[in-house]
Amino acid sequence: MSTRVDLERHGIPLSYMDHLDKMVFWRTSLHLAQFSPIPAARSVTIPTYIYQVHDDINTRPEDIQAIFDAIPIPEKKLFWIENTTRRWDAYLHFQQQPEDILAWLEKYMN
Repeated sequence: MSTRVDLERHGIPLSYMDHLDKMVFWRTSLHLAQFSPIPAARSVTIPTYIYQVHDDINTRPEDIQAIFDAIPIPEKKLFWIENTTRRWDAYLHFQQQPEDILAWLEKYMN
């Protein structure tokens, strides 16, 4: 997922993706799609809280949403950190506004 975003951000045509996939496969024996976390998300069986900077330059909201949607349990939450493009702001968010994550932890860790 982030490979595609990185290519776009650097102005590299998406048509290069097939060539890149072949190069990665020759080096690792894996295709780029095999690096996706979505198949693994389908195996999640515990309550899961995902938080993400909505406008993070290294990901797309639809990619994060796809990971969230692949989690097959109802005990899950996706929290978007808005009004920033900096990933670092996600790391600081719950230090500054801990209420939501504390409520989640209290619900599932008691």
